[in-house]
Amino acid sequence: MRFGWVIRCRWRIALAGALICALACCGCFFVFHTTLEQAFASESASLEVGADIFYGGYSTNWLSVEGSMAYCAHPEKQTPPAGSYEKQEIVATNGRTDEVRADLWFGFGGPGFDASWWPTTWYDGSAMTDERYAALTHIIVAEAYNDSAIAALKGTSQQFRTWARAEVLGYDEEGLVSNEQATARIIAAHLHDVPSAFTTFALHTGSSTQDIVSFAPVGSLELHKISSHESVSAGNPCYSLEGATYEVRAASGEVVGTLTTDADGYAHLEGLLAGSYTVKETTPSKGMALDRSEYSVEVVSGSTTLVNGSTVSDTPQMNPIEIALRKVDSSMGAGLSQGAATLAHARFSFQYYAGFFDTADAARASGVPLRSWVFETDSEGVCRYRTDDQVEGDALYTDENGTEALPLGTVVIEEVKAPLGYVLPSEAQRTFCVQITSDGVDSHVSSFAAPACPEQPIRGDFRLIKEAPTALSDNPQEQQRVLVEGVLFQVINDNEQPVISPETGALCQTGEVVCTIKTDESGQASTRASETNGWATPAGWTGALPFGTYRIHEVIPNQTADRFKAKYGKTLLTVPDWKVSIQSDGAWDPPTLVLDRIPQTPLRIEKVDAESGKRIPLPCTFSLYKEDGRVVEYIDRTTGQSKSEWTTNDAGEIQLPMLLEEGIYELHEIQAPEGYLINKEPIRFDVQGFRDWDNPLTVTCVDNQPRARLRVVKTDSDTGQVVAGATYRLKAQKDIVSADGTIHANAGDEIGQMATDSQGVAIFDGLRLGSYAVEEVAPAAGYARDTAIKTVELAYAGQETALVETDCPVTDSRTRVIVRKVSAKDTDKGLPQARFSVTKLDSGTVTEIETDESGNASLDGLSPGVYRVKEEAAPHGYALDTEQERTFTVDNQGFVHLDEAAAHSSETTSVEHAPVAQLTLTFSNEPIELASDASDQESGSHEGQARAEASIIDAVSYSGLEAGKNYRLVGTLMDCETGEVLSINGMPITAETTFSAQHSSGSVETVFSFDASGLAGKSVVAYETCFLGDSVVAMHEDIADTRQMVHFIDISTAARDGGSDGSGTRSVIDAVSYRGLEPGKTYRMIASLVDADSAAPLTARDGLPATGEASFTPDAPDGSVDVTLSIREQEVSGKRAVVFERLVDEKGHVIATHEDIQSAEQTVSFVDKPGFSLPKTGDYLIGILCVLSLAIGASLVLFVVRRRGIH
Repeated sequence: MRFGWVIRCRWRIALAGALICALACCGCFFVFHTTLEQAFASESASLEVGADIFYGGYSTNWLSVEGSMAYCAHPEKQTPPAGSYEKQEIVATNGRTDEVRADLWFGFGGPGFDASWWPTTWYDGSAMTDERYAALTHIIVAEAYNDSAIAALKGTSQQFRTWARAEVLGYDEEGLVSNEQATARIIAAHLHDVPSAFTTFALHTGSSTQDIVSFAPVGSLELHKISSHESVSAGNPCYSLEGATYEVRAASGEVVGTLTTDADGYAHLEGLLAGSYTVKETTPSKGMALDRSEYSVEVVSGSTTLVNGSTVSDTPQMNPIEIALRKVDSSMGAGLSQGAATLAHARFSFQYYAGFFDTADAARASGVPLRSWVFETDSEGVCRYRTDDQVEGDALYTDENGTEALPLGTVVIEEVKAPLGYVLPSEAQRTFCVQITSDGVDSHVSSFAAPACPEQPIRGDFRLIKEAPTALSDNPQEQQRVLVEGVLFQVINDNEQPVISPETGALCQTGEVVCTIKTDESGQASTRASETNGWATPAGWTGALPFGTYRIHEVIPNQTADRFKAKYGKTLLTVPDWKVSIQSDGAWDPPTLVLDRIPQTPLRIEKVDAESGKRIPLPCTFSLYKEDGRVVEYIDRTTGQSKSEWTTNDAGEIQLPMLLEEGIYELHEIQAPEGYLINKEPIRFDVQGFRDWDNPLTVTCVDNQPRARLRVVKTDSDTGQVVAGATYRLKAQKDIVSADGTIHANAGDEIGQMATDSQGVAIFDGLRLGSYAVEEVAPAAGYARDTAIKTVELAYAGQETALVETDCPVTDSRTRVIVRKVSAKDTDKGLPQARFSVTKLDSGTVTEIETDESGNASLDGLSPGVYRVKEEAAPHGYALDTEQERTFTVDNQGFVHLDEAAAHSSETTSVEHAPVAQLTLTFSNEPIELASDASDQESGSHEGQARAEASIIDAVSYSGLEAGKNYRLVGTLMDCETGEVLSINGMPITAETTFSAQHSSGSVETVFSFDASGLAGKSVVAYETCFLGDSVVAMHEDIADTRQMVHFIDISTAARDGGSDGSGTRSVIDAVSYRGLEPGKTYRMIASLVDADSAAPLTARDGLPATGEASFTPDAPDGSVDVTLSIREQEVSGKRAVVFERLVDEKGHVIATHEDIQSAEQTVSFVDKPGFSLPKTGDYLIGILCVLSLAIGASLVLFVVRRRGIH
């Protein structure tokens, strides 16, 4: 659809008619032009001209004024050109300006255009279009502007004019209304619906051109209102979305319109100039809180703006309820209940109805309540609208914040269960109708008035009959009883809560007298006997006593007691208090029989422990005497036997089978219980009151337990002398339990500690009988604690023995350390005269001891501390070991602990690591000994080659030397065969070295260097002598010791040509002779070939050095072995080859070599075979080969040249 165009008229009728109309318009225009210029003198607008629109034989154009729809007001004039014109106020002919405004509002392109107001078809029956709506709007505007249908229909056909008058303008040719449903007439009927803010104007374009009418750009507002809490307001007549009003204010603050919501919460406002506005609710709808938000909106021309962009919401008003109802005692007031009654747990039904009702019946008649609940009261009778107090029913209503609250409407409350101790009221008294109404514009209201529900407590009455016996008898059936008048009974409140006295009206707390009743001549008393009592139950009460429990206390006035004794000769005794309860409303139970007694009592005797007060469950025998000394006897009526002694049972008690009359008695103990002393003091008691068999008079006899004394006697285990200063601990060996079951000590409990005195005695006094353990906890000085635990039984010695005495003998051993010296080679052999120092490390005190003939030295009576034992002088023939020390500790218990390191030393024997009273420390000494291992320096074995520069290394190990001392070791070589010192050129072969012994055992080497070339086949032995200073401390001379022995050996060779195998390999056989080998031992002879001239190694056929090897085991020290070597014939042809040999023992030691390149015996010469010899440098064969090679090369070159020439 195209908007904003003004229709231009095209002249198609006679000039005469046009001139007449023009003159008429000119007159009016002159008048209006002046007014318009004044109204819009400072404003101008831009007119745009559009395309033609044809209608009924005439035409117009589309024009726009600043984007808004506009129409020409003078169809007979020329359309003005596009351009800027001043705005002027519209002034229509005959005052029809409002109609022009309405035509622009409801016309095509206007804000209020509604197609249903317009013809449904064109005058020729064709469909309506945008152009046709615009053409008809142009006609309606021109008709109202000029007040002339003729001017409006200028230039159209008769058919069109007839149709337009009837369907569009609604006037006939005489100007009378012919059709109220014509578009112009409908618009005229809605003049007042045009918003006041709708601004229209005219453009005066010139005297010969049309006036243009248009309107300022406008838009509209829409508001959609919802409830923020639909679960509360939906379907509830107490709430509505209709009638809420919102003010619309321009940026200047001027109110430009009002939005009023309908039942759906919808509101619409048209004709607002484009621009910024604020929208704010001023009046909420029914039941809703005022929306205090202010909404900013932007109105856009030709568009509808939605307030808040979507919806706005109002909050349904609700009433948060702290207290929904109070349950009260009708007599006590709020929060208080009487007797045993309680205001808690009363139940009330709450029914919520949507609507406002004056009575519960009216609310119930409206239908089913929306929600129902049952709530329970608390201890103060308060019922709250909250989940914690709800016992059943629907979910509670909550406001937008989740707070429990009730909606507007009506709540019917009815008590359905009375609390304990109260009567449920009548329906009218227990039913309440409460309205919750709106009382402001806030979301929370406070119109709910919590009702108070008063209730009557359950009340009842009490009655009794009073009797008394007149004679003593064990059988109540045989007693004579009389009714007693004038006895008072106090009714005492025995409840936790107070009650109201029916006698005084006062509030009676727990333990206070509520009322007093009195027996009449028939012995009866009740709370209803107003004449006898002197008071009456208040009017309206169903009984004198509220729901609860009461204690009845008998009071016998003096005159009543005196009267009874004067008449019957008996003392009248009151009965014990008893309790009665009022449980039902109007209670009137049968009377209670109250039977008074005269003084008489059964007797129960109990035997108890004097200390614990517990009964002793053992037999104990008593006799009972009267005050005059006569024994009380009991005669069995069935057997006729009498009894005067009474023995307690296993519960420690006995009840005598007869009643005792008034008087004074004495109880005598005859036999005490086992484990107790007899109580010789009689027990006096007086019988004055009455007791029945269930409550006998109890006489308690107290017995004491005997005590014990334990003497611990301490002596020396060796001498038998008393030992003072030893501390002993006494423990319960078993549970110490007396006959009454009292546990005085559990097994293992410590009873006490005592130290032995100068007499060696520790005394434990005041002990209870039982089994005890005696344990030493601290020994006397110089003694080890006795770890043995002694058990002592302290037994009962009869009911006359108050103190049991027992001795416990104990002994201690002295703390002792024995230092023992033995030979390391024979640990059973004790060594005398070994001197030791014993140092107490904390004080530095040093004691010296020396071993006796058995090798022992003793230390007795050591005090606590840490000790170090060190050898200071060794026995003769043994080395002093200064590193061997022992550390031990004597603890405060007298036990000896060996130092952990020493305990694990291999040098310590026969030592127990656990703490002991006597400890033996064993020290062993090594005898000074030497041992050696001689070897050839070059071979590293006991075999060496006889050579001019031979060296023997003698590795000497020693033991028993004193660490830190400097020693000199001298070695001498001996000839094994002769046993004489080995001499070379008349000089003995010796070696000497000095060393410092780092430890008692170690090793040192000496080296013998000499000419051994003449010793092949001989064996030598090394003798060693060790000196400390000039003194010989050890020697090692054993001519047969193989470890000290070195064998000198030698080898010689005779090499020869072994011949050729015919395949280019030649062999050499080397016959090697040896001397001095060890028979039975395996050796390897390894040979290799070298060039006799260059000494370079010769190679075998495989290119590797030519070698040979033979393994052999000699049967005798001297012998020979052949070694075969293979070599290429070409390698040795014409040469001399020398064989080198090495002799290796079974451990891989090279023990002899023969590598003399000048030796003729080791040399083999090789001569060429007849008729063939290997080529040598310069032979003709080499020349032939060279020529042949050149010929072959030339042929190849020629072949290549020819091939290239062909190609």
